[in-house]
Amino acid sequence: MLYLIFSLGPDRYALKASEVLIMLPVPVMKALPGTPAWVAGLAYDAQGAYPVIDLAALTLSRPSHRVMSTRLAQVDYKDRQGVSRRLGVIVERATSTLRAADDAFEPAGVATPESPFLGAVLRRDDGVIQRITIGELLPSAVSERLFAEAA
Repeated sequence: MLYLIFSLGPDRYALKASEVLIMLPVPVMKALPGTPAWVAGLAYDAQGAYPVIDLAALTLSRPSHRVMSTRLAQVDYKDRQGVSRRLGVIVERATSTLRAADDAFEPAGVATPESPFLGAVLRRDDGVIQRITIGELLPSAVSERLFAEAA
């Protein structure tokens, strides 16, 4: 399986490339007042509008650094009912990919109920990479608000 590798602070993470629809520069977005601080806003393209979250704001409580390697990964987010939705995810230092078998990732051994999107880990000579589970990124209440009109 192919994974997109990116960093948040000193740690590296992986997204399944099969869930990434397209990688883009971070666009100008419309703010969504009343949403959590990690909801970056609403982005637009030829297909219409879609919500964007900032992983650094979600995990590190700070906005992503806007540098050349910071990208918007437009992903296929499946809501709790299994319906596919477009979701933008801002990731930092998205500069590489990795081929690894799904079963090469092993349980982290730590419960993270506040961050259910943090998945299994891959131990390598150059450090640990943790998989992000796209379907677990949004709490139900936030998902329902962001995709209310699409439902």
